Formats: sequence, C-alpha cells, structure tokens
Amino acid sequence: MNNLEFELLNGYLDQLSFKTQNTINELQLVKRHIDRFKSQITKRDISEQTRAKIPEQKMSIEQTQIRDKQPSDLIKIKEVMSMTSLSRSSLYNQKNKGEFPHPIQLTSRSVAWVRADVEHWILDKINNR
Repeated sequence: MNNLEFELLNGYLDQLSFKTQNTINELQLVKRHIDRFKSQITKRDISEQTRAKIPEQKMSIEQTQIRDKQPSDLIKIKEVMSMTSLSRSSLYNQKNKGEFPHPIQLTSRSVAWVRADVEHWILDKINNR
C-alpha cells in the first residue's frame, strides 16, 4: 500500500468514525428526550380512559400489517412507471400504439391502471424476449 492509498483509506476511516459518533450522539439525545417525556407522562395523573385512547405502538417489522396487493387494485402512473421502468411519455406512446394496457378514467383529470393488466404486460415482455 503506497502513501496516497494509506492517506485516502485513513481519511475515509476518520470520516466514517466521525459520522458514526454523530449518529450515536443523536440517538442518545433522542433516547434522553423519550425518557424525559415518559417521566413527565407518568408524573401526571392520566386516567385509564385516556390511556385506553393512546394507540399501542408496534416497533418490529414483523408486527407491521401491510395490505397485500390485489390484482384488482388500481395503480397510479408513478407505480406503473416504477413497475415497468418506463417513462411517462413511453407509457402513453405505447398505450396509443395499442401495445400497453389502457388506463381507467377515474375522474375528468385522473386515470389509473389495473394492476393485473400491467403485471400481465410485464410477463408478456419477459416471455417474448
């Protein structure tokens, strides 16, 4: 390892150490705020009725309920663009040529696609390559 590589690596490690220490300090500060807030809450007389209205927080990812995506879901242009990796103009060009599913008109200024139609188009593209 030459001197330049050593200096670059040492500088990078110093920056990483500094960022890590800042993150630790920020988390410790947040923890202190939480503890202070909890102690203030417990010092006050909170009725059981009020406690029942406070929602219980779920902290783990496993406990988070995420609604499954259904084939009949309507999806907006941003999600269609994300799913297909196509730009807005490419999607509309393909739609106008009849090569991409047509959206459903929701209001005079809003459209959405049926998820199953977009997924079927993607599968066709994969199978016909």
